[in-house]
Amino acid sequence: MGKGITYIEVKALVHSIFGTELRTLAEAVYLYDSMFKAGSNSEVDSIKLLIVLNTAEPTALVGVKKSHESLVRKVKNRCEVQYQIFSVEPMLSSLDIFPIEFLELSFSRDLVIGRDILADVTIGSANLRQECEFYLRTHVLKLKEGFVRSSMSNSELIRASFPFILSIFKYLLTLLGQEKSKSSTESITVLAERLNFRASVFSDILRDINSPECGVHLFDYISELESITVQVDQMNG
Repeated sequence: MGKGITYIEVKALVHSIFGTELRTLAEAVYLYDSMFKAGSNSEVDSIKLLIVLNTAEPTALVGVKKSHESLVRKVKNRCEVQYQIFSVEPMLSSLDIFPIEFLELSFSRDLVIGRDILADVTIGSANLRQECEFYLRTHVLKLKEGFVRSSMSNSELIRASFPFILSIFKYLLTLLGQEKSKSSTESITVLAERLNFRASVFSDILRDINSPECGVHLFDYISELESITVQVDQMNG
């Protein structure tokens, strides 16, 4: 990568390029990422765009492709560009399939062009509970397989899984009607007050995440994740 690019520069480029190329096709164009802060002068290493088109015609992708090519020429090799592309109705009908993904978009979105379609989006609790359970079970299975196959060290297995588990904790708190926690430590503490699990296991991992000692927590980590998963399965949602 070359010289970095700031969020303000990214937003200006997206507004200029996509506002021109997609002026008759885009219902909305968002920048999104939990690290982005609207108006920030900090440099970014990736651009994540949600493009909502007003038509489902595949030919509309030609305009998106032209915009992408123009954007890549401008940013050169300073950052990576990623897309989520929907038309309006398919996006709204996908809320029950991807509740976590759309919650993340709603938490971290920055509208650049068009109307804020996500402003009034409501995620069903049953769908959110189901996807949280799915990801918890998936991570438990991957941790067990990774240990048996020795594909990674115990510490590496935890490090690969833990950030995503913390994000699932955030959505479980949403499911339980709790306000979004400001820190990982707070999320662990508040969730442990609502569900029956040992918060100390996750706090210890958080403390040791960059230490060789992190791997000693693997079996306790798997055990507590299994306990949480059972409780999520029993939730009314």
